Amino acid sequence: MGESGKTLEQVLESKYFKTELDNLREINRSEQAVPQGRRTSNNSADNVEYWMSKPMSEVPKEMRAKVVNAKLAKENGGGVFYNS
Repeated sequence: MGESGKTLEQVLESKYFKTELDNLREINRSEQAVPQGRRTSNNSADNVEYWMSKPMSEVPKEMRAKVVNAKLAKENGGGVFYNS
């Protein structure tokens, strides 16, 4: 208001203010829509079930032992969390 010399009512009615307010509200809605905590991109990197459906050549080297063990457990009648 100090920069423009307008009153509060005039600022609230200006197109510039309304556009900026709408942009800020949209950003806020977008941020609230994203789940908090771990990022979804990291979830698939650590998820054995995700990598079980991929060809072994695409599985990261550090996950291959876990994926092979999970596939063996699944073939032997157990699930991913099967303990013999």
